[in-house]
Amino acid sequence: MITFCFFLSSAILIGSVFLSLYIKGSHRVSKGFQPANILLVGVFISAVFLFLPIYAEMFPSNFGGGIQTLAVSFHHVLRLFVLDGEFEFISDYVKKLSGWLSYSFPLLAAALYVLAPMLTFRFILSFFKSLAAFRGYLFQYRRDGYIFSDLNERSLALARDLRKNHPKSMIVFTDVFEGQDDQSFELQKQARDIRAICFREEIGTIDFTRHSKKASLFFFLLSQNGHENITQSLSLIEKYRDRDNTRVYTFSTNVESELLVRQPKGARIKVHRVNQVRTLILRMLYDRGQFLFEDALPDNNGVKTISVAIVGLGKHGTEMLRTLPWLCQMNGYRLVIHAFGSDPLAESKFRKLCPELMAPDKNGVHIDGEAEYEIHIHSGISIETTEFSEILRQVPPLTYVFISLGNDDNNIETAVSLRILSEQLGIHPRIQSVVYSTQKCRALNGVTNFKGQPYRIEFLGDMESEYAEKVVLHSAMEQDALLRHMKWGAEEDFWRYEYNYRSSIATAIHMRMREACHMPGAGKTEDQLTDDERAALELLEHKRWNAYMRCDGYIYSGSLDSSSRNDLGKMHQNLVPFALLNEDDKRKDSRVGSK
Repeated sequence: MITFCFFLSSAILIGSVFLSLYIKGSHRVSKGFQPANILLVGVFISAVFLFLPIYAEMFPSNFGGGIQTLAVSFHHVLRLFVLDGEFEFISDYVKKLSGWLSYSFPLLAAALYVLAPMLTFRFILSFFKSLAAFRGYLFQYRRDGYIFSDLNERSLALARDLRKNHPKSMIVFTDVFEGQDDQSFELQKQARDIRAICFREEIGTIDFTRHSKKASLFFFLLSQNGHENITQSLSLIEKYRDRDNTRVYTFSTNVESELLVRQPKGARIKVHRVNQVRTLILRMLYDRGQFLFEDALPDNNGVKTISVAIVGLGKHGTEMLRTLPWLCQMNGYRLVIHAFGSDPLAESKFRKLCPELMAPDKNGVHIDGEAEYEIHIHSGISIETTEFSEILRQVPPLTYVFISLGNDDNNIETAVSLRILSEQLGIHPRIQSVVYSTQKCRALNGVTNFKGQPYRIEFLGDMESEYAEKVVLHSAMEQDALLRHMKWGAEEDFWRYEYNYRSSIATAIHMRMREACHMPGAGKTEDQLTDDERAALELLEHKRWNAYMRCDGYIYSGSLDSSSRNDLGKMHQNLVPFALLNEDDKRKDSRVGSK
C-alpha cells in the first residue's frame, strides 16, 4: 500500500504542477481553472494519499477503520494548510522504511509541507486584496464612476484618457485576476498607476445601486468576448434601468447585439451600442472625408473620378465598401471601386449582403435620377501575386487606397508595397492602413526611406485614438446625427433602433461633404433654399439615399405603393429614379438634406 500511495501522491502533485504551468502559459480560461486553484487541489489530494498509509496502521483493516483513516488524513491535511502540520510523525514513520522510500517519502512530504501554507497565504492575500478594493470603492462612492467589465488594452486606453480628463473620478476594473503572464502583470501595473480599483468579481455581481444618486455611472462592456458583452449589458440594463445619470456602453460588432442591446422604453438609463469597426470608418470620414473629393482626378469633361482600391474584405474592408457608394454621391463626381479579397467567395458573399447594390442594372449603369457608382470585386486574389499588380495597372489611376488585412504587420507591409507600386505607375494615391498598435502608429508617423522621401501613408485605428473619451462618450459625429434625427423623431428612438442611428449618421456625414464640395444649397435651412437649390438638393439627396439603402441591403419593393414597404424584408417602395417619386417624397428629400 505504501508504494502505491507514494506513486499516486507523486503523480498527482507533479501533474498539478505541470497543468498549472500549462494553463499559465495559455490564453485565459475559466476562473475555476486558474493555475493557483489547480495547484491547491493537487496539493490537497496528494497530501491525503501520502498520509493514508501512515494512518492505516493506526486503525483496524475493516470498513470502519478505512473511514477513520480517510477522515484523519483529511484532518491532517487541513492542519497542513494552516501551518499546524506536525512533521515529527513523518520522521517516525520513515524510520520503518527502507531502500529508496526511506529518502523519497520525506522529500515528498517536505514539498507538501512547504507548498500547502504558501497556497494558504496566497488565498489570504487575495482575500485582503478584494477587501482593499471594496474599501477603495467606499471612499469614492460619491464620485462619478467609470466601470469596466474587463482589464485589457482597449479598456485601459479608455481609462487612461478618462483619468487624464477627470482626475478625481472613480475608475473600476472588474473580473481582474492575478496575472498569468507578463502581459497581465503589466496591465495590472498600469491599472494601479492610474489609481484604478480592481475587483475580482464580475461587473454584474457588484452592487453599484447604492452609489451616490448625484454621481454618474458609466459602464463599459469591453471584453474580448462579444457574447459576454451582450449578456452582461442586458443584466446591467435591467438592474439600473431606473437610475438617473447612468449609461451603458456595449462594444460589439455582432448583429445579435443590434437586436438585443437597445434603449428600454420608458427607462432612465441610457444605452449605447458601439460597433468599433463601423465607428472607425465613419468617424474618419466625418472628420476628414473631404480628401476623397479633393484628390479626385478630372477628365476632359470636367467630371472628377474618385478611384478607390480596398485591399482586404474583412470587417473593416467590407464596411468601407458599404460606405463609399453613398458617401461619394456628389454632383460632378464619379466613383470607381476595386475591392480585393483573398476569399474565393468574396464577391458572392458581398452580393448576398447588398443584392441590389451589385445588380447588373444598377452597378456601373447611368440612369437619370439614380445613384451612380462602379464596383468591381476581385475574389481569391492574393496581394503577393503579379495578378494583383496587373489589375491595379489596368484600373483608372487610383486616388485612394484602404488596407485592412486583419494584422498590423501585413497591413504595414502591404501599404509600403502599394506605395512602391503606385510610384512605378506614376500615380500618388492617398494610402490609409489600419494599425491597432499605438506604438507602431507613432513610430510610423511621417516615416521616410533612406533618402528622406516620405511614404505618405496614414495609419488609423490605434488604441489611444479610437478608445478615447471624445470618441466613445462625446462623439461630435453622434451629436450631429442626433440633432438631425430629432428634427422628426424622439431621442430615445435614435439610441434604441440601429436603423435610425445609422441613417442619421450617414446623413450628417454627407451634409459635411456637401458643404466641403460647395454643392448648391449646402449648409442652408429648408426655408433659405432657392427653387433651383431645392431641386438640385432633392435630386442629390435621393441619389445618396438610394445608394445608402442598397448598401444597407434594401431592395425595391416592386411597387410605388407605400403599402408594399417591408422593413423586415428590407424592401422599400422609393428605391426608384427621382422622377418616379411623388411630390411629398421629393419634399421629404429637401427636408432631410437641409439644415
